Amino acid sequence: RSRRKIMKTIAFYNNKGGVGKTTLAANVGYNLSTMGYRVLLVDCDPQGNLSSFFGRYDLTKKGLMQALGGQLRCIYRTTYRGLDILPGNIYSEALTPQPQTMSALLQGYAAHYDYCILDCAPAFSRLTESAVQSSDQVIIPIKLDNFSIEGIDTTMSKLADPSAAHVVINAFAPSRAAKDFLTKLVQTYDYPLCETLVRYSTVVDAANYRKKPLAKKAKFHWVTADMMDLTEEVCGYGTYRIKK
Repeated sequence: RSRRKIMKTIAFYNNKGGVGKTTLAANVGYNLSTMGYRVLLVDCDPQGNLSSFFGRYDLTKKGLMQALGGQLRCIYRTTYRGLDILPGNIYSEALTPQPQTMSALLQGYAAHYDYCILDCAPAFSRLTESAVQSSDQVIIPIKLDNFSIEGIDTTMSKLADPSAAHVVINAFAPSRAAKDFLTKLVQTYDYPLCETLVRYSTVVDAANYRKKPLAKKAKFHWVTADMMDLTEEVCGYGTYRIKK
């Protein structure tokens, strides 16, 4: 796969927790690396779940806080070819970078990577604001329930450019309630919605427990195929806007 001329930055963010941001960010990042792209993951969540997933949560080593402070050698390789990470940890709670500071940091890496994937915290801190405003695209994962759907407006209101955002339905189960919520989402709102629905499967829980991307844990499972479809969408394919 030929290199991109300009690094594309994608943030995964929702003001609501528990919607699968880290799972999607980890798997999309890994999938892009298997497609031949050089990928940088940036853990902007003080919980550090993305860093932990890839075995890079370590309070004794440099990470996002030090990188924003101008220090070098803060990026680490993962065990997967073409996939590096700028880890975060609990110390990130104290970070209050200006958007231009975050943008300058990411641009400093642009010559070395094709994609930059940011995993944001479920709270609109100054760090989250800087991350989403420094991104070319914002992916908003939701689950089909009232709390998630009603929270989309709150999340959208935090974005400097809502047109850069796309909502993705995660952990979709074909129940009557879920179908009713999907109908409500389509008929009532005007959100840019990803065509791919990532279906619910216990395989996702098992892969997360093992801290492995789905394509490594269950290569031929349908939820792995869903995640690859989503990966291709966030590359720029197949999104459409719901009309009222």
